[in-house]
Amino acid sequence: MEKSNQQDSIKFWEEKERKIGEEIIGKDMSEYMGGHPDLTGQKWGILYYTINAFYFQAFPKKNWITSLLGKVEDKIDDSVNLRLLWINVRRVYLPERKNTFLSFLLPPDYRIFVDYRINNSDYTLIFTLSSKESKNRFIDCYNQSKKGTR
Repeated sequence: MEKSNQQDSIKFWEEKERKIGEEIIGKDMSEYMGGHPDLTGQKWGILYYTINAFYFQAFPKKNWITSLLGKVEDKIDDSVNLRLLWINVRRVYLPERKNTFLSFLLPPDYRIFVDYRINNSDYTLIFTLSSKESKNRFIDCYNQSKKGTR
């Protein structure tokens, strides 16, 4: 079963790369917290990125009550696909550091903020990634895209 899941994962990412026409250089589970004018509410999904853009894909969620009753068709929201070219991103940054005295009592903050401009309007996306390393890889990719190298 493990090998089948691994093969399915490889096929999934190969198909993504084929559809977008670029190599995916990073991916992570993430939570969309807000910042896009057409998306409401928090959503879990996958954040993946290339040298030219980043993508967020959230999948439909089933209503757990109707799932218990055996109804498969009922969904709370539809699939979300967000694509943002790095060229439209003005800045990627982390939240301000908390008071160091209190920081050891609080859970780690894995949020990232993405300032971007579309159609002469400025927005800030907020995502929560799974780890500090994931945040660093995402920021490194953004920085490399601005330099034109990988």
